Amino acid sequence: MIISRFLCATALFLMTFQVVWAYEPLEHYKKLLESVEKPEQAIELLNNASDSMSTWEQLEQGEYFVILGSRLEALSRIDDAYQSYSKAIEILTPLPVSEFLIEAHSSRSYIQYLKTFDTSVYCPEREVALEYARKLQDDEILAKALTSLAFCYQTKKNFSKGIFLLEEAIEIAQKKSLSANRHAMIYNATAILYRVNWLLEPAYEYNRKAYNLWASVDDRQDMFNMLHSMTVLAISMGKEELAEKHVEELFELADTSPEFKDFHFFANYDAGSVALLSKKFERAIHYFERALALANTTNEKIFTIRAHAFLAEAFFRNKEMERAYQSARKYLQSNPNEKSEKQLILKTQAIVLAERNNSAEELEKLFLLLEMEKESKRNASSKLIASRSVEHDDRIIKFEKQLLEKQLAINQLELERQKDRQRISRLTIATIGLVVIVLSTIIIFLFRSRMLFKQRSQTDVLTGIANRSYIFEKGKKLISHAVNNQKDFSVILFDIDKFKSINDTHGHYIGDEAIIATANQAKHWLRNKDMVGRIGGEEYLILLPGTGHEEAFEIAERLRQGIAEKNFEFGMVNINYTISLGVASLSDKNNKLPRLVKLADEALYRAKSDGRNCTKVAN
Repeated sequence: MIISRFLCATALFLMTFQVVWAYEPLEHYKKLLESVEKPEQAIELLNNASDSMSTWEQLEQGEYFVILGSRLEALSRIDDAYQSYSKAIEILTPLPVSEFLIEAHSSRSYIQYLKTFDTSVYCPEREVALEYARKLQDDEILAKALTSLAFCYQTKKNFSKGIFLLEEAIEIAQKKSLSANRHAMIYNATAILYRVNWLLEPAYEYNRKAYNLWASVDDRQDMFNMLHSMTVLAISMGKEELAEKHVEELFELADTSPEFKDFHFFANYDAGSVALLSKKFERAIHYFERALALANTTNEKIFTIRAHAFLAEAFFRNKEMERAYQSARKYLQSNPNEKSEKQLILKTQAIVLAERNNSAEELEKLFLLLEMEKESKRNASSKLIASRSVEHDDRIIKFEKQLLEKQLAINQLELERQKDRQRISRLTIATIGLVVIVLSTIIIFLFRSRMLFKQRSQTDVLTGIANRSYIFEKGKKLISHAVNNQKDFSVILFDIDKFKSINDTHGHYIGDEAIIATANQAKHWLRNKDMVGRIGGEEYLILLPGTGHEEAFEIAERLRQGIAEKNFEFGMVNINYTISLGVASLSDKNNKLPRLVKLADEALYRAKSDGRNCTKVAN
């Protein structure tokens, strides 16, 4: 008995010793990571950790490499941080998907962004992070990955894809009541997509929304970033007073937040940009020189490079030629990106050529620059008109009428002048003809733009049928007409049964295909006078003017049976699914669209409760 107890105690001691021995290194480098002054010792311990570690230990080791990367990044050791994140990915990829693996890919993508500013380099990392985030099924992490990837879709061709990702992110954030910080990040990403497409006013509004959310939680880093973005937008829109107000706020935040070393750099940088816009060149020189004196406080080297170009322009405009030449040469020697910095490169090249008295080449550079600025203004103007046509349709219509009146006046003038052709020179005729062509082009462009944006504002992006706002707007008009003319009117509300299982089993792509196919089936079974719209994820509303409840029930049943009996083929995937429907009809008491939709929704709920794949009529 004594021997047995001794053996058990010995075994317990050995097991305890083994566990302590196994975890001791992990605890050791965990403590080292708490001190940013010893990253090399932490790296050595992490690299020398046993290859025979358990899955749990490997997961913790990968987590510590992610933490180490963030510490190195804070120390501006960008290359070392990149290596640390890469090591974390190497360790964590064979293991089950974890938040640390997603964070490692996202963080490494940010390092690549700082080093290259090339979407083809850093965006594939974000696509991988989103793929892992969907597998992990963590709403906060998924919303973050969607927002991060949206930054990669900023051109005209893929702009809508970026907006689609952000819509998914904001839907998750709202449904799951995610933090103010997450909502703010989505607003900021939306603002950036709008800004690069020169939709400046809505971009400013989204930045302002993000700023207010971050201010509510006193997140000073992101508050500062939003103020910087709003300053840039105010400058781009030519709103000097607004830009100067934001610069004052930047300095105030920098003075009260000494822990953020680069705040004063950006405050001075933005102050110099505003002064340059206002043609206060001595003031611009003062602020840009102060910013460059603080260049070592920021990792955003592209701004320190640009500061030399703006400083060269300020010197040049202030007639300080020698200093302008020196700053221009410093900028060009920093190897600026030829794609994103083309205008600044041309400006500084022109300044350098002026020093060499190379008039012909200098003029060539200036002409190129002028053409670029004209093209930029034309693009900005057309995009601004396009954005306003969505928000202010009535203004566009008035503007078109004014242009048409001018066109008629010009045509009348032309007819009058034809009576005395001998007194009109060929140059005058050519000029008038050119004006007519330009105005006609503008009128056609504005008319087509208004029609295009009107159609887009009424259409659901995924299915091509009416969107929620338009189906409700149309429904209110139709029901009002039915009431006034004592006509029948019914609505059908339906959705896809067990839609979540389709997404979970086959993925969101097949789920989207099912939503599109259901919309097409609905259009197939409806009459010309009927109308269908998508009002939610997989939920649809049908308007049936001139239709009583019995006929509406028959239409609903035809649609239900048509979908239930159909085998849907989406690529290599074949699926069957059903729908449930609720029907409500116009009566003396129920003569408003919201009331009918509510009754139909209650009927739909009863259809779900009775086993799905059926139609119920509201009482």
